Amino acid sequence: GIGATVAIVAIIWLLTKVRAVSMPLAIGFIIAYIFAPMADWMQEKGLKRTPAVLIIFAGLTLMMLTTVLLIVPQLINEFSQVPDQLESLLTQLGAWAEKNLDIKIPSNIDLAEIPELIRQVLPVGFEFQKLSARAQAILSKAFGGAFGLFGAVATLIMTPIFAFFMLRDYDDLMAFLKDNSP
Repeated sequence: GIGATVAIVAIIWLLTKVRAVSMPLAIGFIIAYIFAPMADWMQEKGLKRTPAVLIIFAGLTLMMLTTVLLIVPQLINEFSQVPDQLESLLTQLGAWAEKNLDIKIPSNIDLAEIPELIRQVLPVGFEFQKLSARAQAILSKAFGGAFGLFGAVATLIMTPIFAFFMLRDYDDLMAFLKDNSP
């Protein structure tokens, strides 16, 4: 009925508001769920739960560091090639524009000349206000992306913390959920 619909809408609204915390909690729970059997096995072999979890996290950290050390040099190599590829792309774009649009793009452009070159290329009566509004929208999305990056970094920091404690207290957490679920 209407009560269930209102409850579902309220839950969805609440989840969107607490997304910054709910995502690391969910990922932490998944990590705990995956590695709980390993921690249980170590416990059966005589190791206490906290040292077992620390060993698991040390292994995960070592695997992630190894992966980063293998990938970062490749990324640096790829990014170092970007300027040459960009220059080649701009040369090809200039040749295409000259051939298809009958626009001559000078090869040695002074940055101060760019606005005048744009005015020469654009049709008469072009509305810069619309372009300005579009640029503002792009900048707004860019700043939103920066805040998104901050959220991602916070998630990267909080997730292992949540995962550690959930894995350490996994048995108690499962017992609590079992006792308090319908």
